[in-house]
Amino acid sequence: MFNPLPPARLVGILSTVLRDSATWDRPLEPFQAGQLKSASSIGRFAAAEIAHAGPVLDRFRAAVPGAPPDADLATLGEFLCERLAVADDTLRATLHTLLRDLTNAELEILLGATKGGTP
Repeated sequence: MFNPLPPARLVGILSTVLRDSATWDRPLEPFQAGQLKSASSIGRFAAAEIAHAGPVLDRFRAAVPGAPPDADLATLGEFLCERLAVADDTLRATLHTLLRDLTNAELEILLGATKGGTP
């Protein structure tokens, strides 16, 4: 969910790999086969995140004390860094718990994609 590459960029990368693969000699070299398998994984995981991340992020954003309700991911990340830098022990523990829960939710989304779950 905090992937530095936005979904549009990931789709562009996938498109390039798929387009280029049409001209690769057959049988594929091991590196080329690996590229296609990686592209498949990127697509599967990106689809799962796109399908399921919105509600998870909305709940996370709403749970973070003082977070701007309409903050994009970059703004939310900056806000969290600033809050953690000045937080007392109680707030720091709360933010760490929320971040752990967010991480667990993302792992569940990705695990579902790994097990062949549909987005």
